[in-house]
Amino acid sequence: MMTNSSSFMELHSIVWLMLACLLVCLRRGSTNGIGYVISFAIGASFITVLLWIFRYLYLLHKCRSFREAFSLLPSFHVRKMWLQGGTSGLLWSIGNFFSMISVKDLGEGVGYSVIQVSVGIDSM
Repeated sequence: MMTNSSSFMELHSIVWLMLACLLVCLRRGSTNGIGYVISFAIGASFITVLLWIFRYLYLLHKCRSFREAFSLLPSFHVRKMWLQGGTSGLLWSIGNFFSMISVKDLGEGVGYSVIQVSVGIDSM
């Protein structure tokens, strides 16, 4: 079982890695702002579908049955979770957009530090 400090460090590390990847792509890419958010959303959706396909293929290899592999995949619970999932995705995208603005306007030293402090405060 994880303690609060270890789960905080894991969460902080994951968010730091995600933000670092986003900011590198923002600096190196030709698009910025809202165009980058849309491009990132399309890429994230593609990777998610690709990972589900890999998971299905792994289960297929393990079970050797198409139906059993499909039945072992977790349910999406779309009817129950569409509002919560849509809201969390929208809020994350808005936060992602404003984090790019803060880094772009304040610089990486101040803007990125503010983003990291917000992650620490949110996890408390």
